[in-house]
Amino acid sequence: MPRARSQGRSRSATRRLIGAQLQQGDPRGVTDYEGTGRGAAGQCYHCHSRALPGRRRDPGTAELRKRLVVDEAAGRVYNFLHTLTLECQMLARACGKTDVHNLEPEDLCALTVEASAMARVPLAGTSYVPGVSEDNALAEIKRLLERHIENPVDYIPTEAEVQS
Repeated sequence: MPRARSQGRSRSATRRLIGAQLQQGDPRGVTDYEGTGRGAAGQCYHCHSRALPGRRRDPGTAELRKRLVVDEAAGRVYNFLHTLTLECQMLARACGKTDVHNLEPEDLCALTVEASAMARVPLAGTSYVPGVSEDNALAEIKRLLERHIENPVDYIPTEAEVQS
């Protein structure tokens, strides 16, 4: 519809045009994508041919190997790994540890609720873990309700009283 509107057609004229295309089985309609030879619905019609406009052709592996300078690439990999090691050491020191191997799962925390939910680690400054904390709370409520059903009085005995 935006394309038709930009060509100066009114909204009602655009609806009539689309309706006519659908009734006539016009390949520009939205009913038969596969029949148009343009690939699957929701894909660019160039995708199936890999002839995307403005896209460079994929160089072969032989061409990529010619362009690779092994010494420079090895130096970059070394720098990357060395930097990761230094950052890991800095993280350990920030947690008050003297060695990276002394880090524990309790040292982890997330800064956003989304990161906390994905990593299943507590939100910074709390013990709240989205999805996990709720499950634990529901399990505790269920346990307390079961204890109350077993002893339907105002006084609920403690675990030690129940065992004796």
